[in-house]
Parts: sequence; structure tokens; C-alpha cells
Amino acid sequence: MKKNILAKNMRRFGTKNLVSENEDYKDNKNYQPSIEAVNRKRDGNGYPIITVKIDGGKPFDIKFDNHEEVEDHGYTKAIWLMGVDEGGGEWGMEGSMAFHGEIEDYDIDTLEKEVTGPRSMFR
Repeated sequence: MKKNILAKNMRRFGTKNLVSENEDYKDNKNYQPSIEAVNRKRDGNGYPIITVKIDGGKPFDIKFDNHEEVEDHGYTKAIWLMGVDEGGGEWGMEGSMAFHGEIEDYDIDTLEKEVTGPRSMFR
């Protein structure tokens, strides 16, 4: 199921693998970048703010501030979290939400950079 959700969201949001723009790995379609969560916290609305390092690079923050329901399982819902980094790059990842609206969990391994235009996290 996880691959179906990811494939659906990659088509819908026009996302590509994180390494698609990295010339070092252009010829290696099976390469999966190393994603390390350096810090995890929540904003006042319960959305995650994560600090990540990709392939050992410089840590940066991604502030998630929106979601879309992917599948309703009754007590919990599968959701696609949407957020933005400090440079305006858009990101998404899978998560789950309780029936009462609280974000319960998210999967850092599904983190994807979206290739649509930038937006500011400081609206």
C-alpha cells in the first residue's frame, strides 16, 4: 500500500526522487539517499517541524503546515503531509491522523521534494 500511495502522490504533485536533480547519481536509478532526522518537534497546530540531513549534508528545517487525506481507515487516516523548507522548496511525506484530527505519526523514509514552484513558510 505504501508504494501505491507514494506513486499516486508523486504523479499528483509532480514530485521526483530526491536525487533526480543530483548529477552524481543520475545514472543510478536504484540509489536511495540517506535521510537523517536531526530534530523533531511540533508547531502549535500539531504539525511536525523536522530538521533533516540528506546524504550527510548541512541540516535544514522543513515546516509541515498542511495535509491531504489519502485513505480513511476509520479510527486513523492515511495522509500526505505538505511542507516547505527555509528556501521555499516544497516537501511531502506520508503520515497518519487520528479520527479527532491529531497527527499521530509520519514516515521520514517517504520524504519527497516536490518540483512545483516555491512558496514561503513565512506567509
